[in-house]
Amino acid sequence: MVLLGVERWKVGFYVYMLLSSMVYGIYSVMSRDLVKTYLGFDYRFMTVLISAETIPMLFSVLAGGLGDVISRRNVLALGTLASVPLYLMGVLRLDVLPLLAAGYVSLWTLASPSVTGAFLDATSSSGMQYSLYAMFGSIGWGSGGLLAGLLKGAGGKSTTFAFAAIAMAISFVAAYLSYPKNLVSKQASPKQVFRGVKDVAPLFVIVAGVMASINLFYGNYSLRLREIAGSTELFGVIYTTLPAATGALVRPIAGRLSDRFSPKAMLAFTILAYIVLFPLMSSSWGLPAVLLWLIPLYPFMDQGSMMTVSRSLPASLQGVAAGVISTCGDSLQRCGQ
Repeated sequence: MVLLGVERWKVGFYVYMLLSSMVYGIYSVMSRDLVKTYLGFDYRFMTVLISAETIPMLFSVLAGGLGDVISRRNVLALGTLASVPLYLMGVLRLDVLPLLAAGYVSLWTLASPSVTGAFLDATSSSGMQYSLYAMFGSIGWGSGGLLAGLLKGAGGKSTTFAFAAIAMAISFVAAYLSYPKNLVSKQASPKQVFRGVKDVAPLFVIVAGVMASINLFYGNYSLRLREIAGSTELFGVIYTTLPAATGALVRPIAGRLSDRFSPKAMLAFTILAYIVLFPLMSSSWGLPAVLLWLIPLYPFMDQGSMMTVSRSLPASLQGVAAGVISTCGDSLQRCGQ
């Protein structure tokens, strides 16, 4: 029903968002499950892994600017290469997982701002349109958590990561083939990109710092949730499916609020809410820990930051705008919803 009457090019972008988010849901559940199963509460290894996932995101602004200059469509095509390290995760040893994760996230980070930037450009930075696009990310993230447990049970980690690799390639192919024709020849100059990056640099530093903190906290918190769950299947439901459901429900609300009120205020209030929430999560266990995990703050964080940056830059620099917010992973629910 959601896709009835939707422009054809948007369907391809929704497919990208759904599948790429699903892949990260699969990766997140499988990687955390493998660490907990074979290494226990090894927070040192987990921190290395999270760092490998997070550091490449810091270059997403450059990736978005590259797409704005040389063609977003050409740059997003490179995202298909992210399927290679994903596949290798299923056949190589656990100790090389951080290296493979860095490769996967680097290639995704290189290409994803060009997809989201094109969507923002084509929809004139509409908060409601972006919230619908991001809602498919929530759905994908949640379904990825379910699939991880099912695929692991059916064929082990090799089957699971092979499936993820194929879905990753399909997601970027869908975006490439459905790319809006009126944006194909649209490019910005390096000087315009430099000026745009300079204009949003203060906000970029704030968002990067906040998102890195959220990723680090949630990444280590996932080991607690894995212990509470007791199985891969239930962990996938708790870690991705349930928060994705709450996130998808509030996405349209976040979209409407960002169109009616200041997205910058939404961003500030959400950061304050995280400051209150994290100490509560740190001292919780069992059902309270799960319930706190399910509070859908991230959609408001993502919506507020994306709309603030997007509307502060011209249409030709929406790849840069998407790159700023890709410091949290292409707005793809890497932080829980």
